[in-house]
Amino acid sequence: PFQVKIRNILDYLLEQKKLCDARINLLNWDTQLSNSEIFNSMQDIGNEGLLYLMTIARKNHAKKAVSLYVTHLRNVESDLTGKDLRAMGYSPGPLYKDILNALRKGRLEETISSRLEEIDFVNKNYPLD
Repeated sequence: PFQVKIRNILDYLLEQKKLCDARINLLNWDTQLSNSEIFNSMQDIGNEGLLYLMTIARKNHAKKAVSLYVTHLRNVESDLTGKDLRAMGYSPGPLYKDILNALRKGRLEETISSRLEEIDFVNKNYPLD
């Protein structure tokens, strides 16, 4: 049992290392990443991976991107939820994910800053039939 647990931890850490190794070039060489690009590149990386990513980041802007993600971006969410979308007349399904992702992107890029703006965005970009 103890060896199985250690094996699972080791597998997790190796997976995190692979994720980070796959993303470090993007972070080191692209100096113009948007907030949503930073978010998308790091959202599936755990805390251990983020620490590793910070240590292997060679460029200052890459370290700043990791820091920005950890301190701010990873906690950005839309105010609207699936319940709100249902109350607005949308049927549950894959569209919810598309809408909520678009709202998060708007929040990340600071083109949406309030619940009312989110509602307006949904009504304009995902009109009901």
